[in-house]
Amino acid sequence: MSKNKYNFAYELLSSSRVTPEQKKRILALIAQERNEDIVLLENRIENLEKKEEAEETIIEEESKSEQKKEIENKTIYYTDIDILPKFLKNLNEGNFTNLLTHKIDNSDYLSLIQKLGGEYTYTKHLEKIKQEFKEKTGEFVSTYMYEKANVFINGGVDKEGKVKEWSEDKYQMNWSHPDLLKWVEKHPNIPPSPDDDLKSKLRQEGFSFKFRENIMYFSDLVMRFKDETRIRQGNSIRDIIENLNWDYNFNIKYTAKDTENKSINIDTIDFFTDVEKLRQIFNLCLSWIREHNKNENKNEIEVCVISNINNIEIDILHLNSYFSKEKSSLKFGKTSKNLMRLANGICDVNIIANFPNNEYYLWPIWENYRMIDKNGTVRFNYKEKKEIIPSETLKENVEKTQQAVIYKLKISRGL
Repeated sequence: MSKNKYNFAYELLSSSRVTPEQKKRILALIAQERNEDIVLLENRIENLEKKEEAEETIIEEESKSEQKKEIENKTIYYTDIDILPKFLKNLNEGNFTNLLTHKIDNSDYLSLIQKLGGEYTYTKHLEKIKQEFKEKTGEFVSTYMYEKANVFINGGVDKEGKVKEWSEDKYQMNWSHPDLLKWVEKHPNIPPSPDDDLKSKLRQEGFSFKFRENIMYFSDLVMRFKDETRIRQGNSIRDIIENLNWDYNFNIKYTAKDTENKSINIDTIDFFTDVEKLRQIFNLCLSWIREHNKNENKNEIEVCVISNINNIEIDILHLNSYFSKEKSSLKFGKTSKNLMRLANGICDVNIIANFPNNEYYLWPIWENYRMIDKNGTVRFNYKEKKEIIPSETLKENVEKTQQAVIYKLKISRGL
C-alpha cells in the first residue's frame, strides 16, 4: 500500500460521513494491504541481499584471479626447506610467542606474572609478544607463513583498506583486534586464552567473539593457529588426507616407519610446517592422480611415511599405475608448476614413475638450484639459468618396487 493509499484511507476514517460498519471494512482492507506490502518489501530486501552477495562473490573471485595471475607472473626461486620449520620452532620455544599456539594454563599464568614484573596485564603481554616476534623473525619476512603469523599478532589492513585475514577460514580476529582490546579494558589482568583449569581459577571464560554465525573463544582460535603451523596427533597426516579424500573416494592405506624400518604410529608424527600449504600439496597430488585415473578404475593409494631425526619423507603411491608417455615427451605443465609454487619452502618434490617398457626413473620436480621465471619457464638457478628439460634430468637406478606412480615429498624438521 503506497503512501497515497494510506493518506486516502486516513481521510476516509476521519470523515464523519463514513459509518462505523464502513470504517471496519476500511480497516480490514488496510490490514490486508499492509500485509501484502510487507511481503513485497521482504521480497525486495531478499532480492537485494542476493544481488549484493552475488556482487561480493564476483569481486572476491576477481580478486582471487588477480592474485593468482600475480603469483603466476612472479619469478620464483627455490627456498631452503630448513627455514620455515626453524622459524616456527623458534616461535614455539619463545618466552612469549610460545603462547600463540597454546592455551594459557595455571603454570603459564604464574610464569607470565613473574616475567611481566609481578603482575599480569594483557597490554604488557602483547607488547612482549610483538617484541619477541620481531626479534625471532630475522630475514623471514617474505613468506606466506610469516604474513599469517604477523596478521595473527598485529592485525592491520591491506592496501585497499580491508581488514587483513589469516587462514583459509578467513579469520579477522587477532591479538591486536579492537574488539579484544576493548574487552581488555574491562579485564586488564585476564589472559584472553585460558585453559579450563585457569578458567576455573580466575572464574573467567576468556575473550569470545562472533565468527560467522557462532560464538568462538579466543582459546579455540589459538588452537586453530596451532593447527596451521604443526602436524601432530589430532592434526595428523592421516587426518588431513582423509578429510581431502571425501572428494575423491580413493582406497587409502597408511604406513609409517622410522630409519630402522620399524613401524611407528603415523598419527603421532610431529613436525612444524605450513599445514595449509601442505594440505594444498596433498590435494593437488590427489587431484593429479584422479586426472590420470579418469578412464580407469585404479583407486588404490598407499601413503608411506618415513620419519627420522632430520626429515619427514611422505610417499603417495598410486598403485598399479604408470606413465603412458615416453620419457622424451615429458614437460612441466600447469599442474607441475602449481605444485612447485606450493612446495617452495615447504618440501622438495620428486616423482618416481614406471614408464613404458617397464623402466623406472626418478623425475626431480622441485629441489635446490631451481626457479620459475616470470614467463613460467622452469630453469636452473645458476650460471646461464638454462631451461630445464625434464627428460634430461631423469635419474636411473631407482629401486624397483611394485608398479606405481610415486609422489615423493621431503620435509625438513629444521634442526
